Amino acid sequence: MTSIVKAVQTCYAIPSTWDVWTEAGEYLHLKYRSGLAKVFVGSEDGPLEMESAIRIGNRFDGLITIEAFCEAIGLTLALQEPYVPLPDPNEGHDDHDGEDPSWAVKTERPVRAEVLQEAEALVCGDRDEQYGSPRDNLQRIANYWNDYLFDVVHPENQLTPRDVALMMVLLKVAREAAGHKRDSCVDGAGYFSLAAEVA
Repeated sequence: MTSIVKAVQTCYAIPSTWDVWTEAGEYLHLKYRSGLAKVFVGSEDGPLEMESAIRIGNRFDGLITIEAFCEAIGLTLALQEPYVPLPDPNEGHDDHDGEDPSWAVKTERPVRAEVLQEAEALVCGDRDEQYGSPRDNLQRIANYWNDYLFDVVHPENQLTPRDVALMMVLLKVAREAAGHKRDSCVDGAGYFSLAAEVA
């Protein structure tokens, strides 16, 4: 079982994250978001690759202690250096008795806001860590598609990362036209945002 000898918390919640070092001197990045505990390997200033993931909570959960994380994922916490968790950013701000104040109006979040928030989490969160920068990943896809199109239809013009993002939007539109699925809308919004960024 891998022993963690040093830990630095880098984010308090949503996600809860830590940079940790093992007894063997290996660097790991621990991340808990949407009920998933993930372990990434790599270098401190280089790309990370996900080594393992386990679901230990629900998809709305993003807060956990390092003790609970390590126990769930199978890491031994044997810290040899002082560890100070980040302070709770909400501590001291609960100035009422748990009841909503009289002026508070409860409203449901519009679906459009939830879809955009989910899309943001996808393109700025796990997928960004797994696949690298959007431009590099879309360029890689463009290269593969260009090779295929050259063999099949011999196009004169090469696809760009923006073309890939827009064509992926069209794929999601085609899926949504066949029947509503929230994931298609979320992914489509995400690909549109990537098209804007690489443009």
